[in-house]
This record gives sequence, structure tokens and C-alpha cells, in this order.
Amino acid sequence: MRATFVSVLAGLTLASAQGIDIDAVLAASPVPTADIPIVFVTAKGAATATVSISSYIESVAASSVAAAISADPTNANLDKRAVSTTSCLPQPSGYGYVSSPDTPAQFLADPVFSAAAAAAPVPAGYTKIFENLNASSQAYGYLGYSTLKSYDTATCAAKCTKIKGCMAFNLYFERDPSLNPDSPDCANPPSVTQIKCVFWGGPVTKWNALNKGQFRRQFQVVITGSNGYVNNSISLQAGYDPPMDLGTSAIDAPPDCSNHDTFLGSKLFTSGPFDANLCLVACSAQTVYNVANPPSDGSRPLTCQFFTTYLLYKNNLPVGQYCSLYSKSWPLSYATNKGMTYGKDVYSIGSSYAFVNSTSPGAPYYPCDVASATNIIEKSSYQPFCTTLLGYTAPTSTVTATVTSSSSSSSSASQRRRRGVRGLSGPVLKRADQATPTALATFAPNALTSACSLEVAPLTVPVLTTVTLTVAAGTVTSAASTSTSETSGATQAPVINMPAPGIDVLGGMFGGMIFGR
Repeated sequence: MRATFVSVLAGLTLASAQGIDIDAVLAASPVPTADIPIVFVTAKGAATATVSISSYIESVAASSVAAAISADPTNANLDKRAVSTTSCLPQPSGYGYVSSPDTPAQFLADPVFSAAAAAAPVPAGYTKIFENLNASSQAYGYLGYSTLKSYDTATCAAKCTKIKGCMAFNLYFERDPSLNPDSPDCANPPSVTQIKCVFWGGPVTKWNALNKGQFRRQFQVVITGSNGYVNNSISLQAGYDPPMDLGTSAIDAPPDCSNHDTFLGSKLFTSGPFDANLCLVACSAQTVYNVANPPSDGSRPLTCQFFTTYLLYKNNLPVGQYCSLYSKSWPLSYATNKGMTYGKDVYSIGSSYAFVNSTSPGAPYYPCDVASATNIIEKSSYQPFCTTLLGYTAPTSTVTATVTSSSSSSSSASQRRRRGVRGLSGPVLKRADQATPTALATFAPNALTSACSLEVAPLTVPVLTTVTLTVAAGTVTSAASTSTSETSGATQAPVINMPAPGIDVLGGMFGGMIFGR
């Protein structure tokens, strides 16, 4: 099995499609298959493997995401299970109760197991998703298992709650062999009943309850009394408001009011538990990258202020955890992305949440009133009004200095055009008084000024300066006429004040960041 991270940010530039990136999904490694043992003792003197809990270290996972923002993802190979070295080893006695007759069919039909599953209380903080199935879950983010002495949902829930990233658990009865059936001498031994509590980093559903057992030589492993429970809470993330529950939908954001795209890109994780902190780290790293690599056209870089995350399913089976990053937040009403169909495959969404930066939820690229005024100016050709409003008039100054020259002097004249830009001296010109067009009359003066500054630029005007110089007799005298392009300095272009982005990166790349639970 491999731990896989797939970036669909296309070089960390702005992405054009915020829906499910099917190319990235198809390229992703499959979700690892859970390795829950049937045989617990495979060697003489070996410890009985009745408990296996996967450790999930959030800081390590976060660091790998940060590194993946600027480098190719790396895959880590997991250790394989030990191979059996001897035959017919005795296995743990299990629950104690064994169906009679000891057959797979009787085990599945035994009312003792179905009654226990039906009577099991729902643990506090959890919701029961399914009851008394004859199959166990193959959900997202396998985190381990524990065998119990009784069908105890409270004990199983308590274990899940203590495991970092545990989102759900599956409790069930399983018919296992009393001897390791790895030899013809014990190909179909008597059975024992194990009660297994299995922990998952994603939700369990009746659709992913697909494990109906297997054959170990002639011995048939079967499952019954299978109940699934999902934790009702999701971890809070430091620096972000409590999450919005989007259910089975995701945000499909339009351009902002200034017609700029707020979508920054997506990421897909295919291993480990469902963890919103992975998206938070990706969001912060995207901001760091964008600020360090601003657009070449001089526009300001976009920062990540809002992200969504959900589990993506293909035909009801988990594909991975999907993250989408945005420069501004969007309300629940924009959660209209329900998934997609690709060929014969149906991709759906579950466990979907949205997180808004607590410091700043983000803002349109330009304030909405400025954008609206700009649109009116463009459509109604009000640029001349803006030119006057901003004081972009064309001043011309001519300075002539004359000195009496000697009659014996000779002179020549030439002209050249100066291409440099320099400031003008002299009085500042005032804006001309003019009537504001009716269509623009409702806008605040600062919004109108900002909109005009986006629509017109300062004028360049020619300034002709003539200077005559006279020197002593016998010396060549020159008269030069210089035409210079000057920029009117009458009015300084206004500055559009934008809300400061709430960058939740402290002390460098990620130094000092506090991650959520």
C-alpha cells in the first residue's frame, strides 16, 4: 500500500475549473485496503494480535502537505504482515458463544447475534448508520481494530474517540477458525466467534459495507450483526470559524462582483484519516507561495482565506479527501456541486465542510461598489468625466532665456524629443467643476474616484522648452529646442483600499502555526 498525495493545482497557478478534477482523480492511487486479520497467531511464541491501532501524527502529515506544495509528492511504502511459519496454530478463543450446528449458514441466521446488534445502545456523540448487516465496512482511512469480550458499543466508541482522526467505527461478529487453516491437516477446523471493533478515518455507510468474509482453505469466514456508527463532531481548526456543514454538496463559486475568479486550486488525498487540517495547511502554503511569486502583470497576489473539504466517492466507494481553496468565503447557498458522472461511473460527495478564516473571510478583488461604478463608466463611455474628475488636464509651460550675443559668433540649431518622464514644477491644477452623470450619482465619492482611476490613466502632454545661449566671439553658439513628454502632476491617482488578508502563517513558512485538534 502507498500513501498518496495528488496536487491538482497545476503549478500553483490559478485553476480554471473548481469542480471535480477528473484527470487528477483518475491518476490518483487507490485508497489502501484495510488489512484486518482473520488468523491472529502465525508463529509459535508470537503474541496474539488482537489489537492493532494505526498511529496518525497530525504534525507529520501537515509537514508533508507543506512540502508537496512546492515539490513532487513522495510515496512511503508500508511494512508487510509477517508470513505464517508454522501450521495449525491455535487461535484465541474469542467471544465464547458458537452457533450450533457450527456452519456458516447457521452463524448468519443465529438470532443471538442479530438480537445483540438490535439492542446495542447508540453511544453519546455518535449516530448509527446501519444495523445488523452481514458484511463489514471498507471505508476510508483504516485506523486499526480491537477485539472485545462483549458486543459493547460504548467501549468501541470510547476507543474511537481516543484515536486521532477516528471518524467512525464498525462493530460486528465474525466466524473465525480455531486453528490456523494453513495445512491440509486443519483445512476446516471448528470455529470461534470474534467480536471486532474496527476504526475508520472516514464515515461508514451501508454502501461501503462490502466485506462479506472469505475462504481460508475449506474454512469459510462470515460476518453478521454488523453495526456502523459515525462521530457527530468534526475538529475545529485554529484560526478558522467553526465549520459549515455542507452535507453531500460542495461550493461552486461564481466570479466575484468584480468578475475575478476566487478559486485557487484543489488537492486530493488518498490515504490516512479524513483531516481538515491537511486542507488548512495547503491553504496557508498556497498563500505563502502566491505572495512570494506575485503575478507578472503587476496585479496583487491572491491569498487563501476559505477552503472546503469533503470525501469523494466513486460508485459509493471512497476515492479520497478533496480540498478546494478560495481567496474569499462563500455562503451555504453556493453549495450546489453535487458531484458528476463520468462514463458509467458516478462521483458523489459526502462529509463536506467549509472553513472561513477568522481574521479575514476574504473580499472581492475590487470592492463591489467600485466594480459596479467601473462597469457603468465602461458601458456609458464616461472616461472624459473621469479624466476631469481626477484632474488629468494637459498643462504646458514654455521657458525662454535670452542673452545678447556677439556679432561675430556663429550659431546652429537642432531639435530632439525627450522620452523620459519628469515632474513639472509650478502650481498644482485643481479639478474642474463638473456635474456627475445621473448613473453615477448614487456612488460615494471615494468609490467613484477609485472606479475612475481604474478606467483612465494620467495623460502625457508635450512641453516645449526653448533656450538661447550666447558665448564669447569665436565660439560656436547653439540654440536647442527640446520636446519632452511629461506626465501631469496635477492629481495623484487614488489608492483603492482593500481588506487586509488574514494570513494564518506565523513566523515564516509554518513556524509557530497552531493546528486544530
